[in-house]
Amino acid sequence: MNSWLVVCGDMLLLIDQRFSSGGLGGSSNTIFRVSRLNFSVEPAKWVKLEKLDNYALFVSPDRRNPTFCCMSPERWGGKSNCIYFARLTEDPDETWTAVEFGQPVPDSAVRAMLFYDMSSPPDCGVLSSLWVFPSLVYGSG
Repeated sequence: MNSWLVVCGDMLLLIDQRFSSGGLGGSSNTIFRVSRLNFSVEPAKWVKLEKLDNYALFVSPDRRNPTFCCMSPERWGGKSNCIYFARLTEDPDETWTAVEFGQPVPDSAVRAMLFYDMSSPPDCGVLSSLWVFPSLVYGSG
């Protein structure tokens, strides 16, 4: 299981990647579970999030990549209520997977995640797909 913390608007979110196996000969499955820290109760408690509304989350198994949240991803052609997962792959056309919130991750992406997790410590010479902020490429002015 992998976990990430990310600030999203005025929320602190915990993203859990959970694996399940269908047993011998069964298919593997993974799902992302997202919780937000509810600060309105004492002590604060994690509450399961049912949807992301107008946000998209970006995560990677490579801890060198940042995890972040994007509001209104439709502005650049993305989708709200999705989790974008960077993948370790040599195929330039399959560098990430978009999963609608609450839906299982496709089997091909699960295999790539398991492969990456097994290389412990990760091969420092191999970096999974990297999220790039447009402002870092084009500048802010």
